[in-house]
Amino acid sequence: MKNLFLLTLALISLKATAQLEMNLGNHIDKEMTINAETDNVLIVRSLLPLARDKKEYSIFINMQEREIPPFDNNLLPAGPPCGNASDALRELISDIEKEKDEVSLFGKINELEKMKGKLGQEMQECIKHCDVLTEKTISRNSLKFKLANNQTITVTVKRRFKIADKDTITTWVSVFKTPEKTPWLVHYGLIYTPSALNKVDRFYSQADTNVANKYTITKENENSNKPWENISATINFTYPFNRETKGFDSGFTAGFGISSGFDLSGHVGLSAIIGENVILSSGIAMMQKYRLKGSYSKDQIIKENLNFESLHEKVWLPEIFFTLGFRFGSNPFAKKETPKPAEEGAK
Repeated sequence: MKNLFLLTLALISLKATAQLEMNLGNHIDKEMTINAETDNVLIVRSLLPLARDKKEYSIFINMQEREIPPFDNNLLPAGPPCGNASDALRELISDIEKEKDEVSLFGKINELEKMKGKLGQEMQECIKHCDVLTEKTISRNSLKFKLANNQTITVTVKRRFKIADKDTITTWVSVFKTPEKTPWLVHYGLIYTPSALNKVDRFYSQADTNVANKYTITKENENSNKPWENISATINFTYPFNRETKGFDSGFTAGFGISSGFDLSGHVGLSAIIGENVILSSGIAMMQKYRLKGSYSKDQIIKENLNFESLHEKVWLPEIFFTLGFRFGSNPFAKKETPKPAEEGAK
């Protein structure tokens, strides 16, 4: 029962598609880009059955060496393999079991898959034998770390064996790279500044009805901003404290805002990150605000009627802020290209 369970797992995994894969019989010496969200399993193919039984293979993953263990030959069905199969299939199975070259093994395993596909339902034991023999040429290695963006994984497979009593080492090296991605998250949203730290007053020139050309600098009665006047559009750049994607995380946020009156602001603070797509932030913002010019004071008498711009000046003042931001899968302002219709007669 245990052997049947292990065999079932092996056959299921055999049919799975892996992105972190190395084939000794068809090795390409170049860097490969892989998906950072694939399973943390490295698959090595085209291992010689005899060499594996002799523990000749070892694997280095990011400088961590481990031995590729022998295959559990108890999983192979008892009795002569594929006794009722064609001579060609039985000979191919025998050649695979005795093969001494990984490149040649690669071609024979492909040929075995083709011949196995032509077997009927009455050859289930032979099909099982072929599957297990193929699995014997494959090593599956769980990575000791989690795949993430901006990683380079170097995999080295070595086979140590003797030729004429002389120690020989064959080496295969593959480099896998996950996508390069900046850890900064970009969110668009709204920022609210309640004027809690630096409330500024607004003034106007009040005319003296009894004296010509006499005005008093007076504070407006409706002096505070309307709630919507404290809201600005903003863009936020957030650096998560945890480099791994999580459902809920925290981070550092910096950004810029612009109000409906085109007043600018800059802010820094801490954020709660919800699934990378939503942030809630709070901190300190530097705001552009209007205040009475230093050359004037409240209740000062002047001789001309000064407008708002003449009485006030723009200054940068600190203020607390709260922001809500949203992250989009693509640039929401980018122009979308309309696909061109295929030309008539195009193939």
